[in-house]
Amino acid sequence: MVYFWGGPTMHYDDNQAEIHRLVVGPLDNNVFVLRCKQTGEAVLIDAANEHGKLLDLCKRLNVRQVLETHGHWDHIQAVPAVRDAGYEVGVTSADAHMLPSYDFVIDDEAVISVGRLRLLAIATPGHTAGSVCFQVDGSPILFSGDTLFPGGPGATNSPGADFPTIISSIEERLFSPLPAGTLVLPGHGADTTIGAERPHLHRRRAGAPLRGPRRQPLRRRRPPANRREQRLAAEGHHRSERLGARRRVERARDVRGSRRCVGRRHE
Repeated sequence: MVYFWGGPTMHYDDNQAEIHRLVVGPLDNNVFVLRCKQTGEAVLIDAANEHGKLLDLCKRLNVRQVLETHGHWDHIQAVPAVRDAGYEVGVTSADAHMLPSYDFVIDDEAVISVGRLRLLAIATPGHTAGSVCFQVDGSPILFSGDTLFPGGPGATNSPGADFPTIISSIEERLFSPLPAGTLVLPGHGADTTIGAERPHLHRRRAGAPLRGPRRQPLRRRRPPANRREQRLAAEGHHRSERLGARRRVERARDVRGSRRCVGRRHE
């Protein structure tokens, strides 16, 4: 177990691979290190920020190279520092111009060796023109960058992004070939699974690009006029709270049920 900056970094492990996670930067980016258990070799995914922490993690876990899921600023702030330290950085050709520098290009369906592990690159344009996900061969793991999150696709309101494209990428490149139990590790926030996200995407397809929920205008309510109205208003509030709590528990149970896979997640 690797302890780092006050806590363990281990996030997932199975019989062939282990995954470490570190959250860095002002946007709480997830930085992952995939490590081969047999050889000890590792790769870092997204040199996002706080390069001192990332370089220390690279040394401890025997990282050999760095892969970028896309070229947005919050995912590449540590790229110059890791390159100066001798680590080669790879990015897709479509997003290469967004990096200050890089060493090699990641092609669609490229197979990247990490010790005896095989990491498959899956082009998923939409969030950016060159967004790419990485699937671990033999383990139910997908590093999704900012393409897929709990609740739906990544944002498409920045230059070069496209909502229909990201929907097609997710449906054709992720949902169609990958099992429902595949654990999705996104560029920000919590994990999810392919099975848990399929219903969300169907709802998104019928709507507009991801820009946050539309809020209804606030309505002023008349305050309760007497004790009876006060009691009824209080009972209605408590019923609403209980119903909301029950629905949250049911959603969490559904997600946990869809996450059954061979490996072990470490909270």
